[in-house]
Amino acid sequence: MKNLFSKLAAVAALTLAFACGNDSPVAPPHNIATTGVELNQKTLYLMRGDVKGLRALLLPSSATNRSVAWTTSDASVATVVGNGLDAAITAHAAGAAAITVKAADGAAASTCTVIVEDRVVHVAGVAVDRQAMSLVPGGFGRLTATVQPFEATNKGVTWTSSDAGVATVSGSGSTVFVTAGASTGSATITATTADGGKTATCAVTVNTYTVPVTGVSLNNASLDVANHGTATLTAAVNPPNAADTSVSWSTSDASVATVAGGAGMGATITAIGPGQATITVAASGFKATCAVRVYVVMPTAITLDKTTMDVALRGGGVALSATLSPTNVTERNVSWTSSDTSVLAVSGSGPSAMLSPVAPGNAVITAKASDVVATCAVRVIDKPKVVQIKPHTPAFTGYNSTFAVKTDGSLWAWGVNTFGQLGVGDTTLRSVPTKVGADTDWASIAAGSYHTAAIKNDGSLWVWGLNSNGQLGLGDTTDRSVPTRVGAETDWATVAVGSNHTMAIKKDGSLWAFGRNVYGYLGLGDTVTRNVPTRVSTGTNWAAVVCSVYHTVGLRDDGSLWAWGDNAAGRLGLGDTAQRTSPVQVGTAEDWRALAVGESHTLAIKSNGSLWAWGSNASSKLGISDAAQRLSPTMVGTDVDWVSVGGGGSHTAALKKDGSAWAWGSNYYGQVGDGTATNEFAAPTRVAANEMGTVSAMLVGGNHNAAVRSDGSLWTWGNNSLGQLGDNLGTTTRNLPYLVDTGFRVPKP
Repeated sequence: MKNLFSKLAAVAALTLAFACGNDSPVAPPHNIATTGVELNQKTLYLMRGDVKGLRALLLPSSATNRSVAWTTSDASVATVVGNGLDAAITAHAAGAAAITVKAADGAAASTCTVIVEDRVVHVAGVAVDRQAMSLVPGGFGRLTATVQPFEATNKGVTWTSSDAGVATVSGSGSTVFVTAGASTGSATITATTADGGKTATCAVTVNTYTVPVTGVSLNNASLDVANHGTATLTAAVNPPNAADTSVSWSTSDASVATVAGGAGMGATITAIGPGQATITVAASGFKATCAVRVYVVMPTAITLDKTTMDVALRGGGVALSATLSPTNVTERNVSWTSSDTSVLAVSGSGPSAMLSPVAPGNAVITAKASDVVATCAVRVIDKPKVVQIKPHTPAFTGYNSTFAVKTDGSLWAWGVNTFGQLGVGDTTLRSVPTKVGADTDWASIAAGSYHTAAIKNDGSLWVWGLNSNGQLGLGDTTDRSVPTRVGAETDWATVAVGSNHTMAIKKDGSLWAFGRNVYGYLGLGDTVTRNVPTRVSTGTNWAAVVCSVYHTVGLRDDGSLWAWGDNAAGRLGLGDTAQRTSPVQVGTAEDWRALAVGESHTLAIKSNGSLWAWGSNASSKLGISDAAQRLSPTMVGTDVDWVSVGGGGSHTAALKKDGSAWAWGSNYYGQVGDGTATNEFAAPTRVAANEMGTVSAMLVGGNHNAAVRSDGSLWTWGNNSLGQLGDNLGTTTRNLPYLVDTGFRVPKP
């Protein structure tokens, strides 16, 4: 009973509770908090593009709030998309990212490290968009390579050409430019992949594009040309860029007109005789013509540049010129005859003739052109020799050197020796007199800037030093450092040396030249260099010759003075500054007896002992009290007792009859020798009389002087920068004469 009651009571209570509804409170369920989160992976390794899942586990598993949040530390590497406790991880780029899951209930979280690596897709092949390409020289084309597969990891490509002379590649990457070179031919352009070395090629052919000729024309359809004259025709090939622009020329009648032209566009028409001819030009089968008429103009008058003249018997050939009228004469043949060929011979067939004296007497030269004639009365005179051939002194100064012959015939030298110009077998400077070889038969010496020449007692000629322009006359351009003989002749009388040329006179009075000839200072009528002695004209009356850097002056035995070469500042004395390439007489005077040249001025002494100068007057080296250049001989002072003179770079020195030495011009190096520091002397100034006494020879170098006294002692003064004073005291400049040594040969008066 008791159990039944209990059961009924319980049912009643339940029923009552149900019946009452919300009127009776019910206890809430129990809330379980999240205490931790775990991930099923702590580290994930993915390839770029991979998608992988992650799952979170909440602790305790009965946690009431099961919401979580998913985040990534670097979305560029990996992203996360959550779906409750599950998430999808997508790999985007190589790198590392932290994927974090955090419980919504509390701070519980967990992290998975995601490491993403690039997915390596190897190259399977490569292709170029053009397998063949044709170009013209200098042309270009584009070439593109495609690496396969498209998703290959390394798509790098390098390009090469099998023949860079035919075609080159410029640029980098998948697209480049191919440029044709100047050469025609074939080349293979190769694209090579960096991954796997896969290749693809393009065959490039470079050919000249042939532009065909469409025609040819001439600048004149007709021409009138004077007989023996010339005219020019010019052809034009169309189009101008035709591949073959060569032309050929021809004439229909070569007895009327000839044509001279190569494959070029121009041709010269030469009139041969009166008449008509057709000149034809042809190009690739096309032709054009020009009608040429050759006409004749006969001379109506002829005149000679001289109607009378005196010709020296030994003066060599003399020119005579004819002028025909009118000026447009076409028949210019002139015949020349002599009335007495035993007196005077004549040669020439054109407007110029050469008269060659044979013997004293008179002759008439007749020039005839067509039916007109002109005459010149010529008297051949055997002029007396007023000047004898005189060799240079046995002592001489080069520009920076000094030479002297002793009484025993031995030769001594000192100063600069850069090119072996001292003749001592080497190129070492000497500051004391040094013997040149062992020979003792030296007669005279001449020295220039860089080379030296001398004559022995037997008349043989010897040279040494610089030979870059054949100035040694040995037939080559090899320098010599010891005396070397010029040919085998033994009839040399005197020699002169310039900067780069040499002049010499033989005993018969003939004049010879060799070396550089840039301004015509060899006197041969041109500017051509000679490396062997070459005769100057046919004259045999030369008595003396001197050389400077760029000009030459000669004295004939009749006392006439001649000059040639560069004429800057009027150094030739001809009244102008025009260059001469052949000897030209200085004025008409025939009383010259001695001559000398400086670097840019000229000096000469007349038979009355007066001294004359011309050319540049810089530093007052002419001895005339102003700085003006002189274009013709000008007398220096009024003294008439001068016997010899010499010219230097910027000063002059001379000797009087009483044996006194004088100098003027620049004194920068003490070259006036008066013991003062005066910079410049505009008039002749006495060289220290106490030291010098009686002087027999005065020698002038570039900026130093030397003198030989009557007692055989040799003295020097001036610039000594290269040991040219011979005092063995280094480079000390001297403004007073210094005794070098004794025992030197005294020049004959």
